[in-house]
Amino acid sequence: MKCGAVQPLSEYYKHRMMRDGHLNKCKRCTRTENAANRSAKLSYYQAYDRVRYAHHGHRGEPTREAKRRKSRAWYARNREKCAAVTKLNRAVRAGKLVVPNRCSLCRRKTSDLQAHHADYAKPLDVQWFCVKCHNATHRKNDVRADLAVLAQGPLAAASG
Repeated sequence: MKCGAVQPLSEYYKHRMMRDGHLNKCKRCTRTENAANRSAKLSYYQAYDRVRYAHHGHRGEPTREAKRRKSRAWYARNREKCAAVTKLNRAVRAGKLVVPNRCSLCRRKTSDLQAHHADYAKPLDVQWFCVKCHNATHRKNDVRADLAVLAQGPLAAASG
């Protein structure tokens, strides 16, 4: 309470490290103090903002170059995965591989099936899953138990 005025709690920013859960100065004092600090160190903050914008974009929205860097980094980390997906897509387009109309796990009929690679070294060896079953295969919490239930078929999954 720098200004000394008694104000309602809503006029104080929340701060989880403070005992009462709020900052020890009102919002107006905080804004005034931050503005004074920024103008006192303007050249530092301008340089900082330039670097931050170059990497992260304006207000958290990535710049085109930042998106490009992120995409290239992901591709570099996942070359085998990208190559397998490309080979699979080419085989489907060429008619060498036919996409079924039923999910391999739940046997639900759908036109929106996704290919799941158990091993990217075998790009054409895939299982075709609906979105729900494909997500279940990638969930982090006890995937094997979910798959065991789903693999028993739609009746076992519904009754279990």
